[in-house]
Amino acid sequence: MHAHNDFGMATANAFAAQMGGANYLSTTILGLGERAGNTSFEEIVKVLHYKGVKINANKQILQELTHYVAVAAKRECLLKNNS
Repeated sequence: MHAHNDFGMATANAFAAQMGGANYLSTTILGLGERAGNTSFEEIVKVLHYKGVKINANKQILQELTHYVAVAAKRECLLKNNS
């Protein structure tokens, strides 16, 4: 499932797709992508974790990767490191 964030709904749509049985979600770090962006990997990981979906993601590596991309893209990282 590949969602753009034109209406600010990419993460919500990706979550709904996963709950509806989608096997794969297309995401990018910080949601960077064409038009208004894509589903943010770090946002969907946090949403799925919050909803009780088992995610095998290393939080430390995700935080470091997100920071690296934010610096390289000259973007602010809005997500805080809280589970």
